[in-house]
Amino acid sequence: MEGAVKKPIKVSIKDLATYPEVYIDSMPITNHLRQWRHTLLNVKCVSLKSILDKVIIDAPSPKDLSRYYLEFIASDNYTIVFSWNEVFNSPTGKHIFLLTEKDARKINEQSDRISMIVSTDFATGRRYLKGLKYIIIKKAD
Repeated sequence: MEGAVKKPIKVSIKDLATYPEVYIDSMPITNHLRQWRHTLLNVKCVSLKSILDKVIIDAPSPKDLSRYYLEFIASDNYTIVFSWNEVFNSPTGKHIFLLTEKDARKINEQSDRISMIVSTDFATGRRYLKGLKYIIIKKAD
């Protein structure tokens, strides 16, 4: 994580193994029309919030946090944006996960490496990001 933070942190695949895992039996992936595309089976994942809780945003006051947003950028430059409030001040934040295993394959055996998903989205494919490379925290103008 980099950007508007007091100290950037780097989380590797090896680091993810140190966080508590959540197990999800199956997760359907749907497109923007909510049409089924495929299903992820035997998903093990880490709550993104458990990682972000270690990040200190460089904000002058807590009141300013509502002006911050997080960009999640994949290796192919696909980008997903969340507001600070969406991650830290709503139920959505509790359902953003980094996948450590899916379809009985560990993260280091997968071509898309670190993937991110929001398990409570209606159209899950919209925020199913494969190959997460960076998380950048920025302040809106």
